[in-house]
Parts: sequence; C-alpha cells; structure tokens
Amino acid sequence: MPKAIEQCIIDQQTQIRSLLELFKSSGDMPVVLACDCNVQRTSSSRLLLETVLTNSAVTMGWQMRQAPRDARLEHDVDHIDYIWYGGSIRPVGLYRSNDAGGSDHAPVFADFLIN
Repeated sequence: MPKAIEQCIIDQQTQIRSLLELFKSSGDMPVVLACDCNVQRTSSSRLLLETVLTNSAVTMGWQMRQAPRDARLEHDVDHIDYIWYGGSIRPVGLYRSNDAGGSDHAPVFADFLIN
C-alpha cells in the first residue's frame, strides 16, 4: 500500500506541474481551478499549487455576506475541496451547497470579480 500512495502523490504532482505551466503562460488572464483535490493543508501538492495560485478560502476568510439560496457561507480553510485562482480576478464570495447530491460532501462554489 505505501508504494501505491507514493505513486498517487507522484502522479498528482505531475498533473499539478502541467496545469501550473499552463497557468503561468496565461499571464494576467483570469484562471480558476475548482477541484476535489484531496490535498490537506500541509501536503506537498497543496504547497506546489500555492506557488502559482491562491486559495479562495484563505482569501475570503470569515466573510460577511448573504449566501445564495440552498447554500451556506464557506468558512473552513482546511478541507479537500478547493477553488484556486490567479490572474486578474478576486473572490467575493465562497459557499458550500446544502445539497450533497448523494456524495460524501457538498460542493464548494464561488463568486469572482474580474479586475
């Protein structure tokens, strides 16, 4: 099992590096990566993503705004669902759906302002 986990991390980081190269080449163009990334706060994969992208949950923090119907404001900065962004945008709202649709966790979604 440890070899399988090690290979999974290697594969994940290979995918991340490919995406980051694409994002770097986009200049200041808005970029959003929304994913069930399955990376924890201290993971090497998350640290790699943070070299180019910003975690919208960290940016938003304890936001004070109204959530859309059937959703709640997302305050948890330590989870496995992420909305990363870069370029000329910034998040103005981060939410978690009240309906998980049969999944083990509900999806996260965000509003962005284009600068």
